[in-house]
Amino acid sequence: MNMLNKTIYYAVGNLENTEDAENWRDSLANKLKSLGIRCLDPTKPIFQDQISETEETRQQLKKWREDGHYHLVCPFMKEVIRRDLRAVDASNFIVYKIEPSKPSYGSVHEIVVASQQRKPILMIIKDKKQMPLWLMGLVNMDYVFESEEALVEYLKKLDSGQIHMNSKYWKILLP
Repeated sequence: MNMLNKTIYYAVGNLENTEDAENWRDSLANKLKSLGIRCLDPTKPIFQDQISETEETRQQLKKWREDGHYHLVCPFMKEVIRRDLRAVDASNFIVYKIEPSKPSYGSVHEIVVASQQRKPILMIIKDKKQMPLWLMGLVNMDYVFESEEALVEYLKKLDSGQIHMNSKYWKILLP
């Protein structure tokens, strides 16, 4: 059926407090490409003339913060926030890889905005029993998966029509 062909998801997750900011995003994007699903990845250029946020720039921002150069950090981060929230707006659904022991304030902000927009929020968490209580009130637990493979399998079944697309969450434009 190709229900998800030409849809877009935004890959939400830690950038500041993780060792795996890019690998999981690349892996998932490669697996979903065959379904015609496009990934908006904050570790890669998304928009024309956007600010570039790399591991090197994050280290520079942390140094400026440590040295008390807040006037340098704030305008840069305002542009990052603008870019990331625009990516939420442009997406059909969100995929959030959560690491409960490593808080990510930007990710939570993005999830709240996606929830307000009534977008499907699909989550990857190693152990659902570690799911933060507040987030359990924002998401549909049927969209929470304990592995990337389980999430991909769900999207394949949704794409083929084997799983009904709940119109409360899923709003896909007609071709």
